[in-house]
Amino acid sequence: MGEFRNGHRRLSDFEDGNLGRKRKFYEEEEDDEEAEREVEERSNGGDDEGDDVNLVAGELAAQMREFAERFVRIERKKMEVMRENERFRMEVENKRMQMILVSQQKTVDMISKVFAFAQNRMKMTQDL
Repeated sequence: MGEFRNGHRRLSDFEDGNLGRKRKFYEEEEDDEEAEREVEERSNGGDDEGDDVNLVAGELAAQMREFAERFVRIERKKMEVMRENERFRMEVENKRMQMILVSQQKTVDMISKVFAFAQNRMKMTQDL
């Protein structure tokens, strides 16, 4: 559209939005050309670049496998810790229940002793 003498574009060209679409079109075209070149290089085979790509792909696969193994180990450890925590929680809950039962039993024993003592006293006073 309009250019100044020094080659700069007018602001209206940028505001129009056409420039952005054109740039995107050219970038996509360049990406397509690069992808085609890579496919041709791989199809030629036997070249050093293809070997490098295979080497890098192998290393990447090994790293991914190692990551997956570590991830699985960590998840197993988490599950083990969760099981241990649940087991400890159950043990603590059982101990708490035992303490409550012992406390209640002591309370019942104490009350029965007090009533037994009171009944014995009443019998003694009645006998006299």
